[in-house]
Amino acid sequence: MSNIPESRTVGEMISDVRQDLHSVTLDQWLPAAYIYRHLIDNTGLFLKREADGMRMQLYPDIWVTVDDVEMEESQLVGAYGIDVPNCTRVMISKKPLPRIFTTRFGYLANVSSIDYSGDYIQTNPRDYNNKQNRKYQNPTQRYFWIYNGKLLIPRSFVKSVTLRAVFANKKQGFDLNGCDVDNCRSTLDYEFPAPGHMLSDIKKGTVIEIASTREKITPSEYPNLNELKKVSPTSK
Repeated sequence: MSNIPESRTVGEMISDVRQDLHSVTLDQWLPAAYIYRHLIDNTGLFLKREADGMRMQLYPDIWVTVDDVEMEESQLVGAYGIDVPNCTRVMISKKPLPRIFTTRFGYLANVSSIDYSGDYIQTNPRDYNNKQNRKYQNPTQRYFWIYNGKLLIPRSFVKSVTLRAVFANKKQGFDLNGCDVDNCRSTLDYEFPAPGHMLSDIKKGTVIEIASTREKITPSEYPNLNELKKVSPTSK
C-alpha cells in the first residue's frame, strides 16, 4: 500500500471543513465560497513555507499546463522604475493570468517554448537588470517574470509560449486552454491545488481560523461557488 496521502477535490475539502466546524460546535451555515476562500488563503501560506521549491515538481496533479499563451509586444513600463539595458519593449501575455501560488523562490510556474525546445528562467526586473550588466552573458538564455498578473518576456518577439503553473483555482487555469468536455467541470470537482501531505494541515488551519474569528456573514448572501447568482442553502 502507498503511504502517499490521497488527493481531495475542492468539494471534498469544503465538506471536510464543514464537518470539522460542526465538531467544534460552530453550527452557523457557511457558504462554500467563504470556506473555499479561507482554504486557498491557507494553502498559499503553507506553500510559501515550503523549504524546497523543486519538491513541488514531484506532485504533477497540482500543476496545470496552458498549451498556448498568446503574447503581444508592449512597452517596458512600471517595472519598479528599473531601466533594463538594451530593452525598452517586451512581450507580454494578452490575457491576465489567474492567481498562481508562490514559494520563497518565486512563482510556482515554468515557461517553455511551444515545441519544448527551450526553457525560460524565472527572474524579476532587478535581478534581470543585474544579469544584463554582467560582462559575460549567455546570449541564448531567455527569461520571464510575472508582473501585474501578466507574463512578461524581455528582449523577445515570441508570439506564444507554454505555461505550466500551480493555479489557486485549477478551473481558471484550464479555462485558458478553452473549454472542452473534460475541463468544463465545476470548480468543486477539480482536485484541490496542494500536495496530499499538506491537506490535513491546511484543513486544520482553516478550521481554527474560521472558528476563532467567526466573522459575521450577511444572511442574504449565499454565493454559489461556480455561478454569479446567489443560492440559499434552503433552495432545492
